[in-house]
Amino acid sequence: MAVQILIVLFGALGLEGINILHSYAVGESHWSKGQKAAVFALHRFARSHDAGDYAQFERGLLAIDGDRIARETLEQVSLFGTRAERAHAAHGFVLSGNDAQDADGLVWGFLLFHRWPTFDAAVREWAQGDKWAEDLRNVGRKMRAAGPQADMKPYLARVNMLDAHLSRSANAYARHMAEASRIAERLTLALFIALSGLACAIGVLFVRRIAESGVTAETPAVESEERVRDFAELASDWFCELDADLRVKLVATRLTGDDERERVTGRDWIEAGRAEGFQPLIEGQHQQALLAREAFRGHRFSQTLPDGQVLHWSVSGKPLFTEEGTFTGFRVTGTEIGDMVRAQEELVRARDEAMRANKAKSAFLANMSHELRTPLNAILGFSTFIEHQAMGEIANKRYVEYAGDIRESGEHLLAIINDLLEHSRIEAGKIELREERFDIKAACEQARLFCQPRADKLGVTLRTRVAPDVPLVYGDELRIRQVLINLVSNAVKFTPGGTVDVVARLDGAGALRLDVRDTGIGMDAAGIEQALKPFGQVDSGLSRKFEGTGLGLPLAKSLVELHGGTLAIVSAQGAGTVVSVVLPAWRVGAKTIVQAAE
Repeated sequence: MAVQILIVLFGALGLEGINILHSYAVGESHWSKGQKAAVFALHRFARSHDAGDYAQFERGLLAIDGDRIARETLEQVSLFGTRAERAHAAHGFVLSGNDAQDADGLVWGFLLFHRWPTFDAAVREWAQGDKWAEDLRNVGRKMRAAGPQADMKPYLARVNMLDAHLSRSANAYARHMAEASRIAERLTLALFIALSGLACAIGVLFVRRIAESGVTAETPAVESEERVRDFAELASDWFCELDADLRVKLVATRLTGDDERERVTGRDWIEAGRAEGFQPLIEGQHQQALLAREAFRGHRFSQTLPDGQVLHWSVSGKPLFTEEGTFTGFRVTGTEIGDMVRAQEELVRARDEAMRANKAKSAFLANMSHELRTPLNAILGFSTFIEHQAMGEIANKRYVEYAGDIRESGEHLLAIINDLLEHSRIEAGKIELREERFDIKAACEQARLFCQPRADKLGVTLRTRVAPDVPLVYGDELRIRQVLINLVSNAVKFTPGGTVDVVARLDGAGALRLDVRDTGIGMDAAGIEQALKPFGQVDSGLSRKFEGTGLGLPLAKSLVELHGGTLAIVSAQGAGTVVSVVLPAWRVGAKTIVQAAE
C-alpha cells in the first residue's frame, strides 16, 4: 500500500513538474507578445507622437516587467524563503499575464529547477532579454523627449536592432525550456517504471507470506462497540439511535441515570422530546429534516427542567440506510451549549451598549460643537473688529496685539470644533459628497496659500508641483481641498525650519497620486498607527510640544476613502514623512463622469 502511494505521489509530482516547465514555455509567448506589441507601438509613436501610442508601448512592456520582477525576486530567495517573498514573485508572474492559479507553481518550479543546466541556461537568456527590454524602454523615453520635430530614423534603427536581440533571446529561452521539459518527462517515466516494478515485487512477496502463514486478523465486535460508545460519550453529552419509525431504541448519556433512559426508550422521538421539556428555536425545522430523512447539524433547542433551570442544546443527526438504500433510522447526538448561548447574549448586549454609547458621544459632540460655535463667532467678530481699530485708533497698541491673540486662539478653537463636528458626522454616516470636475492644481495652490502664513512663521519652505499631464478630477472639491489643507498644515507643524512639498501626478495605472512630503521629525511604525486613530497623538504627554486634537489625519483618511481612494504613510524618526493619497483612475480624465454614473 505504501509503495502504491509512493507511485501515485511521485507520478503526480513528476507530472506537476512537467506542467510547470510547460507553463514556463507558454510564458515565453506572453513575453514575446508584449515585446512585439511594444515595438509596433513605438513605430506608430514615431509617426504620430500620440500619447495613446506611447501608453500602448508601456503596456506592451508590462508583461516583460512582471516576469523580470518574478525572476529578480526568486534569484534572491532560497527554497525555504518567506511567504511574502514568494507572494511578491507570484504577483510578478500574474502581472505578466499568467493565470493566478499557475503563479504559485511557477514560483516553486523556479526554486526547484533553477540549478538544472538547461533551466539555468534559459534563465540566463531570460535575464539578457530583460536587459534588452530595458534598453528598448530607454529608447522610447528618448523618442518621447525628443519631440515630433526630431529625426526618428536613428531611434527606429536602434529599436529594430533591439527587437532582433529580444527575438533571439526568446527563441533561445524556448529551446532551453523545451529541452528541460523533455528531460523531466524522461526522468518521470523512468522513476514510474522503477517504482511499478518494486510494487509488483513487494506484492508477490506479500501474497506468498499470507499463503505460507495462513494468518487472519479479527477484531472483536464487542471491544469495537465499547470503544465507539466511549468516544461518542466523550464527544457529546448524549447520543441515541432511532429506528425507521423514529422511535428511540438506544440512549447513551452522561447527564442522566438509568430511569431517564428507560423513560424515553421505545417512545416516538418528537413526543419524547416534548415530554422532556424540549422546545425548538426554529419551529418545524427539526421535524422537517427527520421526515425528509436528511442529515442535520446544530439544530437548537431549549429545555426547561422541573426545577426551573433552562438548558440549551445543539442537536445533530445522520440518517442510516442499508446497502440497498432502505431507510433504517437516525443516529443523533446532543451537546449542552448554555455557556456559549449566554456568552453570545452577553456579546450582543455589550455591542448594543457600545453602539448606544457611540451614538450618544456623536450626538454630544455635535450638540456641544453647535453650542460653542455661537459665542465663538461673537468672540471672533469683535476681536477682529478691535484688531482692525474699526471704531478709531487705540492709543495702547498692546490692546491691538491682545485682540489679535484672541482672534488667533478663537480661530484655532473653531478649527478644533469643526474637526470634532466633521468627525461625528462621518461616524454617523451623514457626509454626502458634492461631486463635480475640478482642477487639482488649483486645489493644491489654495491649500498652499492657506498654510503659507503658518509656514512663514515657522520658517518652512512650502512648495507645490503638479505634473502637466494631470487632467481634471471628478470628486468633491471642498473635501479634497480639506484633505490637502489637513495634510499640509500637519506637515508644516512638524517641520520647523524644513521643507514641505506637495506633488500631484498620475501613476502607471492612471490613478491620481498626491504626495505631501516633509523633512520634519518623522515617526516610527507605532507612531503612524497612533496618528491614524481618532484623537491619537504621537506625543500624548501633558507637556507635548505640538498642539492639536489628533483628528487631522483620521479625517483626511475618511474623506479619501469616501472617494474610493487610499491614504498611506511612510515615515522614519528623524527622516521626514511622506503621506500619499491615491484616487482611483475612474475619477481622473474626461470619462470620469460617465464611469461614475455607471
